[in-house]
Amino acid sequence: MKLRNKTGVKLKMRRIMNLGIAAGFAAAMMLSTTGISAQSYKLGDAEFAKQLCNSWNASKLPTILASKDKGGNNWIDIRVTKGVADGYQKIVSGRHDCKGWPKFELVIEKQDDGTAKCTSAGVYSGSKVTWQFLPSTDGWFEYAHSFGYMAFMVLTKNGFKGSMPVGHSNMKNFAIFFRMAGKLALQSDYKSGCNGIDLDDVEDARSDLKKKWGM
Repeated sequence: MKLRNKTGVKLKMRRIMNLGIAAGFAAAMMLSTTGISAQSYKLGDAEFAKQLCNSWNASKLPTILASKDKGGNNWIDIRVTKGVADGYQKIVSGRHDCKGWPKFELVIEKQDDGTAKCTSAGVYSGSKVTWQFLPSTDGWFEYAHSFGYMAFMVLTKNGFKGSMPVGHSNMKNFAIFFRMAGKLALQSDYKSGCNGIDLDDVEDARSDLKKKWGM
């Protein structure tokens, strides 16, 4: 009798544990789904740009790209576009495969300490551009995974603007930029509002990036 009681208790406890695990898994899935659907920004919109601006300033880029006399590589002082003053860079970007999707911009300016800080971000204002990157939607995930010469070749076909020699010499720094953007892209609404998106390619690129980052 004692043995049966112990066995019965064990079986009952096992059922409770299994139900608890199942309930916990279901709750986690609901939270995960809620988190995705409740995102307050879309991939490439004004809020995405503002978040990317914050990420820029929290990264090593302001110091790496600082003026030469402050120990940086002087990117901030390179005049890429005629009529644009030293100490000013504007990165314009968007989604090449989304017809009618507005571009966004990040304005990078030299500070008194020589650092290259992002000072404003939002919908592209239409003024002079120093850099333009227009990846397709899947490209935002692919370039976060890996960014190199092949990426520049694709971006050139998609309307790249800027200095290619300067871009190549700053390959690692642009790779940092796209990794930061990729983290935001993973948390964004990347499906709605885009006409022309290839969801199969996007999901593959997104899945590969999550695997690389152990997510």
